[in-house]
Amino acid sequence: MMKNWFCVVYIFHISVCLASAQTTDNELIRVLSTGSLLKGAKIIVNDNSTIHLYLGIPYAESPADQNRYKAPIKRAKWDGILDASYYKVSCLYDSPDFEVTLSTRFMSEDCLHVSVISSESCIQNGRCPVAVYLHGSNFNYASSSVIPVEDIARRWATNDIIVVTTNFRLGSFGFLNLGEKTTAVNNAGLLDQLEALRWVQREISRFGGDARRVTLMGFGSGAINADLLAISPTARGLFQQVVIIGGAAGTMPNINEDWNVAASRSLAIESGCTTRFTWDTTNKEDIVNCLRGRQASELLSVQRMLENTSRLYAFNLPAVDAREATPIIPNSVSTLSKMRRGYTMMIGSISNSMNWPNNAIKLDLFVPTRKMLKAMCGVAMLHRHFNFTVKLVKACQREYSTVSLGSKLVEDVAVFLPIYDSASANTRNGGTTFLFDYLSDDKEESLLAFAPSNSANITQSDYVGTAISLFIKTGDPSSEALKWQPFEEERNNFVALTAAALPMNVNEYHFEAVNFWTIMAPQIAEKAEWLKENGTNILNDLVEAGKEGIASFAEAIGSIRDKRRKAIIEAIGKIASALGSIEEEIAKQKEAAVSKGIGWIQGHIIVADILVEVNNLLDGVLADVCEKSVDSAVMTTAKSGEEGMNSIEPALRASIVGSVARSAVSNGDAEMVTIETADDYWGTWTNGAWFWIIHAAAVVIVVALVAALATNCCSRKSGRSYEILA
Repeated sequence: MMKNWFCVVYIFHISVCLASAQTTDNELIRVLSTGSLLKGAKIIVNDNSTIHLYLGIPYAESPADQNRYKAPIKRAKWDGILDASYYKVSCLYDSPDFEVTLSTRFMSEDCLHVSVISSESCIQNGRCPVAVYLHGSNFNYASSSVIPVEDIARRWATNDIIVVTTNFRLGSFGFLNLGEKTTAVNNAGLLDQLEALRWVQREISRFGGDARRVTLMGFGSGAINADLLAISPTARGLFQQVVIIGGAAGTMPNINEDWNVAASRSLAIESGCTTRFTWDTTNKEDIVNCLRGRQASELLSVQRMLENTSRLYAFNLPAVDAREATPIIPNSVSTLSKMRRGYTMMIGSISNSMNWPNNAIKLDLFVPTRKMLKAMCGVAMLHRHFNFTVKLVKACQREYSTVSLGSKLVEDVAVFLPIYDSASANTRNGGTTFLFDYLSDDKEESLLAFAPSNSANITQSDYVGTAISLFIKTGDPSSEALKWQPFEEERNNFVALTAAALPMNVNEYHFEAVNFWTIMAPQIAEKAEWLKENGTNILNDLVEAGKEGIASFAEAIGSIRDKRRKAIIEAIGKIASALGSIEEEIAKQKEAAVSKGIGWIQGHIIVADILVEVNNLLDGVLADVCEKSVDSAVMTTAKSGEEGMNSIEPALRASIVGSVARSAVSNGDAEMVTIETADDYWGTWTNGAWFWIIHAAAVVIVVALVAALATNCCSRKSGRSYEILA
C-alpha cells in the first residue's frame, strides 16, 4: 500500500516537472508569419530581471552562389525548430582597419540574420518600443555578433526596450559596382538593411514589440548608415524615429554612380575575370557571372590584398544607385538631405568620436603645417560642395591658422557640420530634432555602452543613456534632471554635456565652424562664382572684339606706305594724349567703385602697375616710331600683335570687357578713327563701376599692338632702314 502510494506521488512529481519544463520551453518558442518556428533562451541580469534572447534569426535567403550580389530575397519557411539561443556566423570581412577579425569558420556568405533581445515583461505584455541598432563598419567590416549580448540585455532590455541587431553584407559582397546596370546591384548591403527593417515590421510583435514605435540607431559609421536610410525615399515607413550619434550622411564625401568602380575593376582583374586591356570591352554581366563562380574566400583574400595596397580600393562607402530598379540613393546626399522626410530625431556629436586607423592620428595632438592646412582646406571645400577658389582656401587658412583650430578642421567638416546639416534639414522639413554635444574622454565608447540609469550618483554617459532611453520610449529625451529644448535654426541650440558641469541647454552649436562654413564661406564662394561666371563672358567678349580689332588694324596698316609716316606719328600722339585722360578717369572710377562696395575686385587687377608699364612702354615706342617707317611687313607685325594679346595673363583677360579700337580705310588711305570716337565711348561707360577695368584693357591691347609694331621695325636690317630713310 505504501509502495503504491509512493509510486503515485513519484509519477505525479515527474509529471509536474515535465509539465513545468514543457511550459518553459513553450514560452521560448516563437512562430513567425511564415510559419517558421524558433526557440530562444533566457538569461538573468541585474536585479533578477529575466531577458529573452533570440539570436541569429534568418531574415533573407542565403546570398551565396547565384544570389551573390543580388538584392536580398525574403526568407521562406524552414523545417523544424531553429535554435536561436546563440549567435550564428558573421558576414565575410577582412580589413586592415579593423582589429577584431573573426576566424573564417565564424564567417559565411549565409549571414543575413537578425537578433532580438527582449524583456520577459515585453514578451508577456507586448507593445514595447523597438530600437534597431546598425553596427559601425565603414560598410566594410565588423558584425553585430561581436556586440556582447549581456551588455544589451543589462543596459537596454531591462528598461523594456527591445533591441534588434542585424548583419548585412560588407565590402565587395555588399557594394560591388561595375559601372553599368547588371544583375549585381550596387548597394546590396543597404538593401539587406531594408529587408531587415521589413522583417521587423512583420515579426516584431511576436517578440513583444510595437512595429509603430521603431527607432533606428547608429553610432559613428553606423550613424552615417542610419542617417543615409533616413534620407532615402525607399526606407520611408520602416521606422518612426532616429538616434544618430557621432556621424551623419553628410560625413560621406561626394559619392556618385562611379563610386567603388575602381575597386570593383581591380577585384575583377585580380580574380582573373578580366584584364586591364579588356576591361572596357568585356561584357560586365560576364564579369558578374565569373565573380559568382569564384570561391568567397578567394574574393575575400583579393579584397584584403587590394586594401593593403591602397585604401582607395576599400569598399567603404555606398554609391549613388539611380540606375537600379529600387534605388536607395537615387541622388546626391546633399540633394536627398534637402528633400528628406522630417523624423523625430535625436542627433549628437561626441568629441573624439572619429576612428583613426590603428590610432595613427590623434586629433588633439595633430597640428597641421601651413602646406598641410592649405591642402586640408582644399579637401574641406570639396567636402562642403564648394568649387575650388583661391580666395576661399585663403579664408579657410586664416580661419584655422591657430594651433587650436587647425587640428579641428577635419572633425569640424567630417563630424560636427554634417550633424548640424542633418539637424537643420530635418527641422526644416517638419521633424522634431534634439541636438546635443557630448564631450567624452573614452574614445572607444559606443552607443550601446550608454547605460540608462535611475541612480542618484550618475555619470555623463548615464545622462546620455537615460536621455536615449526616454527618447526611444516617448520621443522626448527630457527628464527631471533636464528639459531638452527642440533644435531651432535661429538659435542653433543644443544640450551640452561636459565633465565640468551638469547638462544644460545652450545656443550656437560649434559656433566658429558653423558660422564660417554656413555663412562666411557661401558668401565668399558666391562672389567668386559671380566673378567666374561674368569673367567667362568678359573673356568671350574680349576675344571676339580683339579679333575684330586686329583684323581692322591689320587692314589699315597694310595700306600704309612710306609717305603715310606722318599719319602714324599723329595717331600715336593721339593715343598718348588719350592715355593721360584715361588715367585720370581710371582714378575717378576706381574711387567710385570702392564707394559702391565693389572694391574687392581690385585685388584681381593691379591697375597702378599696368599704367606704369604703359607709360614706360610708350616713351620708348614714340621715340623709336618717329625714326622708323612701315612697309608691307606690317601684316606680319599685326599677327605678332594678336599673339601679344593672347599672351595677356588669363586672370587679367577674364576681368576685362570692352571693345578694341577699329580703323577705317578709304581709297587706300588709312585714317585712324579710334581717338575721334573716344569721347562718345567714354560717355557710355563713365557711369559704370567697371570703367577703369575696361579702359585698362583697351590700353593694354593697343599698347601690345604698337609695341609689336615698334619691335618689328627695330628688328629690320640696318641697311634696309638707311635705304628707306634715304
